[in-house]
Amino acid sequence: MESLPHITVIIPTFSRPKQLSDCLGALMLSDYPRERFKIVVVDDDSPMELDPIVEVYRSRVDLTLVKQKHGGPAAARNVGATIARSEFIAFTDDDCVPEPDWLRKLALSLRATPNAAVGGFTINSLTDNPYSEATQLIVNHLYRYFNADPLNAHFFASNNLGVPTDHFRALGGFDVRYRWAAAEDRDFCDRWLRSGRGMICDLSAVVRHVHNLTLGSFCRQHWQYGRGAFRFRHARSRFTREGLQFEKLSFYAKLLLTPLSQTNRRSAGRLISTLALSQCAHASGFTFDWMKCLFTEDAKIESGGR
Repeated sequence: MESLPHITVIIPTFSRPKQLSDCLGALMLSDYPRERFKIVVVDDDSPMELDPIVEVYRSRVDLTLVKQKHGGPAAARNVGATIARSEFIAFTDDDCVPEPDWLRKLALSLRATPNAAVGGFTINSLTDNPYSEATQLIVNHLYRYFNADPLNAHFFASNNLGVPTDHFRALGGFDVRYRWAAAEDRDFCDRWLRSGRGMICDLSAVVRHVHNLTLGSFCRQHWQYGRGAFRFRHARSRFTREGLQFEKLSFYAKLLLTPLSQTNRRSAGRLISTLALSQCAHASGFTFDWMKCLFTEDAKIESGGR
């Protein structure tokens, strides 16, 4: 049998008890030996009590629930990491459903590549939701672009990520100044690589994303992504002293045209329009924080990098 390391799964959560229960239920189906993994759920000050949700699973796995003052998912992940006593940490989100072999695949890649972070792949489960599907196409595009060489990857989403515990702590974890789920993972990956550590992409380590987006929540999400993108690029420019850096126009053109090669013509047209909307929302959020940075000293300080 494979030699499997001890690993702690950290799940930040806020006000999504049904999704959290589904995530924990999926982890109960894991083929990973129960004595070799623990789960830490970090409640980011949800308005409802989550103890009843967690209590259902405590007899089946070593499971800890902690509550923090509302500070966002980056801070919640760091809190979970302070509790971990295992060799490795795995991160997923409360609206994700890991496959039964997810943790084993992630752990084996971590064991095989010392000092490297390992990212798996996330698949949208709501294929009939055009907003969730469009977001998935963006993730697919980012992974093709940044992780063309799986052994020399450059970006992982934080909902499917494994790291050596001591290296995570040495890096300082996620930057808690990213107070929402937007670009804190890009910042973490950038700092991880700049520290000389490697990143390995293992697409066989799969979680399924169950995020039911509406038109309004889709636009808000990508507006926040744009705000996070500005803060990330601004912080990085202060470190590199090269000014704000952007991808080439071909990067965005290929993103918008992605549906043409993956769906039928009617669906492709709808998805192209939805992707264009996401980029408009993203650009608006980016510009909003850029203007704040230009005109308010507080925003300059808040968006500063390490």
